[in-house]
Amino acid sequence: MIYDDHGKRQLGNMGFGWNQDIRSLDYWQENGDITNVPTLSLTENRDVNSSRHLYDGSYLRLRNLIVHYKLSDRICHKLKVSNLKIFISAQNLYVWTKYNGWDPEVNREGSGAITQGVSYLSPPQAKVFTTGINITF
Repeated sequence: MIYDDHGKRQLGNMGFGWNQDIRSLDYWQENGDITNVPTLSLTENRDVNSSRHLYDGSYLRLRNLIVHYKLSDRICHKLKVSNLKIFISAQNLYVWTKYNGWDPEVNREGSGAITQGVSYLSPPQAKVFTTGINITF
């Protein structure tokens, strides 16, 4: 489970200068409304912990992908090298998840035990692409 700590500030806290999540448009307006977003207010603090900010944090990540091509011995011999390999690698290429935040694997303010599973304006893990050539003479 992930607790979306910054999400609670973006759902109904109209008076605190936060941009609002589009889900705020589904706010409670009158008796009989079925929603988990409270009525909008400029004066009341909606910044309270609630189970409505808990999300399924399951995911599948394509963390590392490496593709390489080794030139044939015949071509290497013509180039006067014993081995030549071209490669491209990618890290954090894709995440499959139902979590609506940036990244289900990040947590608030480092990696302390108390903040595991708490998301608060944590940026997603960077995608890294690397290309190169390995040559052995």
